[in-house]
Amino acid sequence: MIKEQIAKGNDGKLNGDNLDIYVTTNDVRMEKQEQRLPLFASDITFDRVKVSHLSNSTPIGNTETVALKEMIPSLEEDALYKNALKVILSRVIVNYCESFNWMKPIIPKHIQHPLQEVMSQKSSIHWLPIMLKNEAKYADCVQIMASYEDHLSTWYRKAGRGGDLDNLQVPVGGDQLTRAHEDFALTVGCAYFLNFIMQHFKMKDLADTPSHPKMQKNIKMMHNHHKKELWSTLMNDIVDELVETFPKQAAPVKLQVEIYGQVFFVQSQQQGNMLAFELFIGDRKYIINITHEQAAAGAKLSLNDLNNTSIVISIIKDER
Repeated sequence: MIKEQIAKGNDGKLNGDNLDIYVTTNDVRMEKQEQRLPLFASDITFDRVKVSHLSNSTPIGNTETVALKEMIPSLEEDALYKNALKVILSRVIVNYCESFNWMKPIIPKHIQHPLQEVMSQKSSIHWLPIMLKNEAKYADCVQIMASYEDHLSTWYRKAGRGGDLDNLQVPVGGDQLTRAHEDFALTVGCAYFLNFIMQHFKMKDLADTPSHPKMQKNIKMMHNHHKKELWSTLMNDIVDELVETFPKQAAPVKLQVEIYGQVFFVQSQQQGNMLAFELFIGDRKYIINITHEQAAAGAKLSLNDLNNTSIVISIIKDER
C-alpha cells in the first residue's frame, strides 16, 4: 500500500515515538529485576492535500518588490477567519458553561473551507516495523533516521519515483513531549478565554447566569432562527473585541472632475469620511478634500490661482 500511494504521486510525513514496555518479575533479586525495554514505533501518514505543484527552491513572486498589501490578510480573509473563530470559540463556551447550552443546536457542525472535500477523506496511515531503539540516545537517533532513509529510498525506487529522492523533503515528528506542550498551551489559552467570557457576561463563575444587554430571558423558548441571530450577534461582539486585524487601505474612489468645460477622471483616496486627491492646474498643485456625500450628490469648489483668480471646479462620483 505504501508503494501504491507513492506511485500515485502522494508524499507524507513520518511520525515516531518511544514505546516503553516493562517486563515484570515475581522473583525480584539483585541480578533479576524489572526491566524497561525502550522500543521505537513509527508510521508514515500520507498528505491529503497535494503540494507537489509548489516550488521548494524559488518564491512565487519577487521578494524584493512585494507590496505590503500582498502580505496581510484581505477583508474577505479577515471575515473568513472571524467566522471560523465564532464557531470554535462557541464550542468552548458551551463545553464549560451550561447556561449557554441554548447555542448547541445552532452552532455549525462543520466550518466551510475550500479544501473540505479532500480533508474529509480518511487518512492513509501505515505502521513501520518497531525498532529496539531509544530516541533519548544520540546513537539510536542516528540509526532511526538512517532506517527512515533506507525505507524512503526503497519505497520511492520501487514506486518508480527514484528521481525525486534528490530533492525529497519528508517531515519527521510525533514526540509526546511536543504534544504535551501543545496541550498545555491550549489549556492556558482556554483558561484566559473563559476568564474573558465571565467578565464579558458579568459572571461570578462558569456556573453563574450570564448577563448582557442583548440577551433575553426567554432564550430557551425562542425559535432556532432567532437563536442563530442572537448567537451571531453575541459572537461577533466577542470576536471583534478579541481579534486585532491589520488596518486596510480602502479602495480608491473614481471621481469625475470638470474644469473650464474639460472633463477628466481622478482616483481619490478614502481617508475616513473624506475623499482626497491631488489636482494640478498650471504650475500649481491643489489638495482637494470632499466628503462622500458631496461626491455622491455633486459638488462645486472655488480655487484661487497664482493671480488670485477664482477657478470653479465641479466634482461628482463616477458610477460607471
